[in-house]
Amino acid sequence: ETKSTQERLLLLVKYFSLAMALLLPWYIFNEMRIITGARSNELLLISQEHHFGRTLGERLLKAWKDLSVYAYLFPFVLLTLPFIKRDERTIIGLILIPYSLIWAFFFSLYPRNLSIGFALLGFASGIGAAWLIDFVLGLVGKLAINRWPNWFIVICLILIVLAPAAILSDQILLDMQNERQRSALEPEVNQRLYDYFDEQGDLEAIFTNYPLRFLPGFEDLQVNIGGFEDYEFYLQKRAEHPAVEYMLISLYKNNQKVVGEVYEGVDAGLFEIIFKYEKYLFVKILDQ
Repeated sequence: ETKSTQERLLLLVKYFSLAMALLLPWYIFNEMRIITGARSNELLLISQEHHFGRTLGERLLKAWKDLSVYAYLFPFVLLTLPFIKRDERTIIGLILIPYSLIWAFFFSLYPRNLSIGFALLGFASGIGAAWLIDFVLGLVGKLAINRWPNWFIVICLILIVLAPAAILSDQILLDMQNERQRSALEPEVNQRLYDYFDEQGDLEAIFTNYPLRFLPGFEDLQVNIGGFEDYEFYLQKRAEHPAVEYMLISLYKNNQKVVGEVYEGVDAGLFEIIFKYEKYLFVKILDQ
């Protein structure tokens, strides 16, 4: 049965109202908790405070760097946008681009916050690549490739397939992968850690809840201490691992008693602050 436009609109309003009735109480409850101070406003925390005063331009630049090679898909999508179908162009223009910009300006603390956007970016890149392939095949057709000898076409295809393997050795590919992996999570924090330990001569174990295990060389060097939020657990971990001399503390989620002890212990010769970068504090324990 075909429904009229008015009936379809009423049905849409009905389902939308039902969804809002189910969801709104949860948001109202949490908003009341934020107002009363029972919990923090995570949206404000991630979109503003964690950027530590970065301008919108600086946030955009950070987002570009953090996306690494995937960032170059955006110019490709924009260049092929005028040549794809209207419906697909509408989806990209109204969803992918605004969503990505909102992420870059407000939520680019971590690339994982763009997870939904990555799916759309892959969709848009695939459509753009399909158009480009059709365009290239059209050019090839104009060159009358069907008149070329079959053996010549086969040799060209083999050379195209084998060329990357001949140019790039296994070690080069592994080095490239390691270099990209070193830029995961918080690239500036990673680089400061690598620079420091390069001067020391070797990587060492660190008390932290920062996921060091995903960084090359640090796979077995993270001693999880629960974000320093539980002071008794912190003391327990310190006692269990007396040989560990370093702590990487997240300043926005921790037991302030730990951070207070660190600052007080600097003058007493108990701790040395190696670096403080935005919301992270890297400390050497001098006296166990």
